[in-house]
Amino acid sequence: MKFVSEHKNSLPDLVELKTKVAAKEGDNDKHEMLVELRVHPFEIEEKIGTIAVEITEAILSVEFSGLEVVPKTKLGQPIVDLKVRQEVQRERSVSTSADHEKTGKLGGVGGLSTTGGNAKVEARRSTTTRTGEIVTEKETKTDASEFYRVRAIGNDNWRISEENGAPLDAVYVNHDPLCEVTPIPGSNRAGVEAELVVKQKHVKTKLPSDCSWTGLLRTNNQRKIAEVLIAKSMHAAGSDQPFDGKFVFAKSQSIDEG
Repeated sequence: MKFVSEHKNSLPDLVELKTKVAAKEGDNDKHEMLVELRVHPFEIEEKIGTIAVEITEAILSVEFSGLEVVPKTKLGQPIVDLKVRQEVQRERSVSTSADHEKTGKLGGVGGLSTTGGNAKVEARRSTTTRTGEIVTEKETKTDASEFYRVRAIGNDNWRISEENGAPLDAVYVNHDPLCEVTPIPGSNRAGVEAELVVKQKHVKTKLPSDCSWTGLLRTNNQRKIAEVLIAKSMHAAGSDQPFDGKFVFAKSQSIDEG
């Protein structure tokens, strides 16, 4: 099998996607789907000025023809353990206050007659107060967690994201195997088609400060309308299909022509 690749990156400074299907070394029956994917914030020149664009989440969607994915070979596929281990740390502190002795008069002063004369008898009492022990307990739990920037999800899709919704700004797959594939017997055509899809809510745009529109956008509705117009303009750069709220910023395919 001989695969030929073709890429379409309409905004390569923002998103660049390349795919390649190559025979796996040492195994003639299996091939690797190699992917190169980079996403960066970018400034796009439009008629109204320079628009700053950044992406916070994207989906790498792959469609296979005449090929099937080899089980357990998908990149970024976390498997949960049957048992969950949880580490618990307990702290216990005890503080003891000292005894306090308090002495005071008990009753009044009385007279007593003796042979030697009069004598005064004064009674006093002593009390001891113990405040006791103060026990403080603190419990903390430690859970180990991992975050996958490239995560395999359902239907041969991979989610590309950063922690806490930060903008995508890196090479996320560096010509690495996304998965392994094998040909389906009897198929007339073999190949893969990949595209990077981004929902409109995951695209953040910022109008230029010198834009003539800026002074006119005084309400949220006006700003939303401006964002829709910008979105449609960006969509038109990479597709001739009607805008449906999703961008397809890049496409790549590798088809067997052998």
